[in-house]
Amino acid sequence: MQVFRVCDKEEIDKIFNGVDFKNIGAPGSLYQKDPGEVNLNTHNYVQNERYMHFFPKFGSLFYVNLEKGRYICTYDIPSEILNEGLGSGEYLDLITNSFSRIVEEYCIKSKYLNFEYLEQVQLITRNMDYMSFLCDEPLDDFYESIYLKKKGKQK
Repeated sequence: MQVFRVCDKEEIDKIFNGVDFKNIGAPGSLYQKDPGEVNLNTHNYVQNERYMHFFPKFGSLFYVNLEKGRYICTYDIPSEILNEGLGSGEYLDLITNSFSRIVEEYCIKSKYLNFEYLEQVQLITRNMDYMSFLCDEPLDDFYESIYLKKKGKQK
């Protein structure tokens, strides 16, 4: 199933330099909440595991930081892996400016992922926000492809 993720240059460099995916992503300890703290998602994390989050819908990317210099990654991950990490996250509603938007997402242990799942990487060349998704301007003007599985690394 095709899913989407936004990441920084450090992650892209690790991926293209052959770093094992088990060493990519954020540690579960980053997401651990103290008792009584509000949990902004439905995922359960193991402290010593690394995780990567993905959205099933391209349009959900606008809930994360889509600034120039970051990357949009498209993965094709087997459903049996994705189904284990299905949940939701609570994101900032950009109209009301409060954490109230519940968005479907996948939280996958990094060790279950590999380079073969990566379909495409696009460098964001202009800052994007939710208005970019609503305007008539083609979204292609906001990013350029630097990797396409069928063609390999392009830059």
